[in-house]
Amino acid sequence: VPNRAADYLQGHKSQPAFLGHPEDTNPPLGALLNLPFYSPSALTFGFLFLKSKNRRQEMHPAKECVDIAASVCGFPRSHVDQRTRALIDAGILPKSKGKQIALLNAEQLFLIIACSAFSDRRADAPNVALAFRDLPLAVGDKLIGEGGPGLYFENALEMHSYKSCRMELSATRNGYVASLWCELASSTGQESEILLSFFRNPKWGGYTKRTFALSSEGFQVMRNLWSRPTDDVVEIK
Repeated sequence: VPNRAADYLQGHKSQPAFLGHPEDTNPPLGALLNLPFYSPSALTFGFLFLKSKNRRQEMHPAKECVDIAASVCGFPRSHVDQRTRALIDAGILPKSKGKQIALLNAEQLFLIIACSAFSDRRADAPNVALAFRDLPLAVGDKLIGEGGPGLYFENALEMHSYKSCRMELSATRNGYVASLWCELASSTGQESEILLSFFRNPKWGGYTKRTFALSSEGFQVMRNLWSRPTDDVVEIK
């Protein structure tokens, strides 16, 4: 069944399916029953893939993204600021011009977090960002190169249909790995947790060099900060 989910989404990757009523900001879980497959894994994978056309995308200046990443993740602010500036200099993040302040989305916030966790030197930040940005999603035995973990992080951060989420990023001998757990609550009160994994070289073994984890509590704090209006993000002491 996961392979059928992958085939279905591959065939529709240019126009992601929007299921449910067109005016719905968060499509109901039951609307996914219209998919040509049905299982908890395929159904919830399809749900996380959805990105509502009517959902307002939150965006913040780089300074506020640095504050959020440093406050929630426990990085020194100067460390996050240096990595963020490196991404701007490399053209990975947009650069402000005069009074025109560039705004970043949550997918770009994900890159800042990944760089802060895995680049020991400022010069390493662009390569780390590109490596995480391009990680394909693993569905069954297939790797789907559409989206990347940042897109799903953005959906999880902004779509409050997810009861709770947590994230883990790892550096292994086979490359970087990103994992995102989301707990869904349906209208019937049933809850289910899904795991989305992103990697390029699947090998079921070996050691982990470094791991960064964002707990469900930390994810919720980040979600609350991210949903605040610009200039209203406060540093957590």
